[in-house]
Amino acid sequence: LIKIGERIIVGLSGGPDSLAMTHALLTLRESMRIDVIAVHINHMFRGIAADEDEAFVIQFCRENHVKCYTFRLRVEDIAKAEGMSFEEAGRKIRYEKFHEIMVQEKAHKIAVAQNKNDLIESFFINLFRGAGIEGLASIDYLRDGCVIRPLLDVERGWIESYCKSNGLKPRVDHTNATNDYVRNRVRNELIPYVAEHFNENISETIYKTVNMMKDEKDYWKKRTIDLYGRFSE
Repeated sequence: LIKIGERIIVGLSGGPDSLAMTHALLTLRESMRIDVIAVHINHMFRGIAADEDEAFVIQFCRENHVKCYTFRLRVEDIAKAEGMSFEEAGRKIRYEKFHEIMVQEKAHKIAVAQNKNDLIESFFINLFRGAGIEGLASIDYLRDGCVIRPLLDVERGWIESYCKSNGLKPRVDHTNATNDYVRNRVRNELIPYVAEHFNENISETIYKTVNMMKDEKDYWKKRTIDLYGRFSE
C-alpha cells in the first residue's frame, strides 16, 4: 500500500485506531523515508469533548514532529442542509478535506484507520441494504488509487493492545457505545447476539466470506478487462 519515499496524509481523530495507525507509520518514517501529515476534523458535535480531541491531536503531532491540519465544521448543520444523515455528511466532509490537503501537499496516499471489525460491520450493513459481490466484498484495502487502509486485517482488540504497549493514550468517543446509528447497532447488538446464539466465531466466518468475495470481485474485474481488450481490437 505504501512505497518508499511517499508522502502520506493520515486521518487522525485521536481515537485508538487512527492513533495506532499514525504511530505505526511514524515508526517506518525513517526506514521507508515517508513523510506523514495529519488531518483532523472537529465535527463540532460533542461539545468540549470534540475540542479536547482536537487539542490532543495537535499536541501529539507537535511532540512527534508531524505537520497537522485541523478543521472545525458543524457537520450536523451540513447534514440537514444537504438532506444527509450525520454519518454520511461526516464521511463526505472528511474525504473532501483529506483530498484537499493531499493536493495541497502533493501527497501520494490518504491513510484511514478502518480495521477488521469495521470490515465485518460493513458486510452486514451492505447485506441488509441488498448487495452483490461488490457490497459483500465490504471495504477495499485501496480505493481510487490513493485511499489506503493499512489496518484492515487488524482486530480492534489488537489495536487497543498496541496502544497500551506503546504508551499511547487515545481519546475515546463515548457515542460509539450508543445505538443511535446503524453501525453501532450492528457492532453492539447484532454481532454479539449472533455470536451467542448461532456462531461464536461469526466474525472470523464473515471475514473469510469477505475475502472470498474480494477474490471473486478481482477475478471478474480482471476477466472483464481481458475480454474488453480482446474484443475491442
